[in-house]
Amino acid sequence: VPFTLTSAVGGSNLPWTFGHAFKQGDWASGTITASTGEFQAVPTTYWPDGSVRHAIISGRTTLSAGVATALTLAAGTPTAGSVLTTTDLQSAIPATTTITVAGTTMTLAGSFLASYQREVCAGAVMSNWLYRLPVSGSSHVVIWADVRLYKGGTVEIFPWVENAYLNVPSPTSAVGVACAVVVGGVSVFSTTFTVAHHTRIPLLTGSTFSYWTSDPEITPKHDTTYLRGTKMVPNYGTVTPSTGTLNALQQTYTPNTIAGVSGNMGSAGGSGAVVGWYGLPAQPFYCITGDVRAYRAAIAFGLSGGSWSTHYRDSATNEFIRYDQHASTGLDTVASGSGTTNGTFAVTHQPSFGYLPWLITGRWWFLDETLSAATYNYLAQAAQRRRGETSFSTAPYYAASGSAGIIDPRAGTYTVRGAAWSLNSLFLAHAILPTTHTCYESIKATTEWNTAFYKATFVDGTHAPGHVNQLGILGTYSSGGASLYGTGHNAASNYWFDAGWQHAMMVQV
Repeated sequence: VPFTLTSAVGGSNLPWTFGHAFKQGDWASGTITASTGEFQAVPTTYWPDGSVRHAIISGRTTLSAGVATALTLAAGTPTAGSVLTTTDLQSAIPATTTITVAGTTMTLAGSFLASYQREVCAGAVMSNWLYRLPVSGSSHVVIWADVRLYKGGTVEIFPWVENAYLNVPSPTSAVGVACAVVVGGVSVFSTTFTVAHHTRIPLLTGSTFSYWTSDPEITPKHDTTYLRGTKMVPNYGTVTPSTGTLNALQQTYTPNTIAGVSGNMGSAGGSGAVVGWYGLPAQPFYCITGDVRAYRAAIAFGLSGGSWSTHYRDSATNEFIRYDQHASTGLDTVASGSGTTNGTFAVTHQPSFGYLPWLITGRWWFLDETLSAATYNYLAQAAQRRRGETSFSTAPYYAASGSAGIIDPRAGTYTVRGAAWSLNSLFLAHAILPTTHTCYESIKATTEWNTAFYKATFVDGTHAPGHVNQLGILGTYSSGGASLYGTGHNAASNYWFDAGWQHAMMVQV
């Protein structure tokens, strides 16, 4: 598998970390290494046959400025050495490295670094930890930092501010929050903005997607034919974007913005962010070209996903919620949040902000972003409806508990396309969550409940007779759950008013 790195500055033993997907069976056992430089690969997920599906890959490689250097990933022995620890981090991180939010300062130094929230991965070339610190005077706002330490002592920091608790009373948008980041005594970020309720905002700007003690300014280029061949992304066919299209992509990130997506996400005509052909930072372009412009656009678009008020973390675990622990919880049972937001999210037009960025960067923030999308779709339904109704608001139910998380295309605002996009978010989360993640089993169970419910409702009729048909129709778009037939289009007849393309979306999902 070839993999290409380009550094804008060049140098010896430049550190880097990215994500990489693998075809089923390609990395079946043992370890892998790169054809040049130092290298490690930490698997995150596996295919059903036990081969590696995705890994966080890191290395130190000598690169000439502006020259694309191809590495070959193949079976072999990775770089040996002692695993980098938080003790090593304490020695390497420069003095006066801080993240300040609303007067509370997280100082990345000393014993604080020994008490991390999560160890993402650990190795002899790179180790990665997540840290958090609640903001004083607020029961909702929290400072987070993703910190990577590389062999040789280079440190990389990805900071964000979060206002995302599900089960803490009185959620509200925090107005006029001053945020600043200092690395080694040098100010790298300083601005003030509103942190809307249930959002998570990276403290980054422009094309700077993390802060380094010595920035190697490296961008990757995955083998896009291989990437599509893994089946972890769609095969986008023979579409070739023009130079003008690539140049027009939004390649920079501005905190607390939504990267060109309409603030009214559910407006007629859909969201260009979903389809990707409206001059927006469309992530499919990277899967087609591997172009650096598309890479930056994919990351900027992924970062903007945090600006939507759709993030619900459990204050007891500081993870996104486990469904089996919130079987009766929904947005109808908790405080919805007050104050200004960045837009109105719509389940019927939801993009996938974090999935591709996670695959190609290995940045944990994007994995959490993907998980949070699935969680929002779960909470947006009433618990009773998540059990799987016979018909609209009618028992008997398919599951005994709302933790089943069934998304019914026949009812309410989900209809067919809303259910398709919601299931898409669920399946993407299932595809990338490590089995060791605290949310994995509940996501897996919800995937299985939905699969069984759809079969019992639309294939064999064992749950809800009357919906089986030879056309693959999964309910009707116009009914809104009130009846089987359209209310304004020959309502007295046996015609269905529907949009066939929405059922095609469900087939693709």
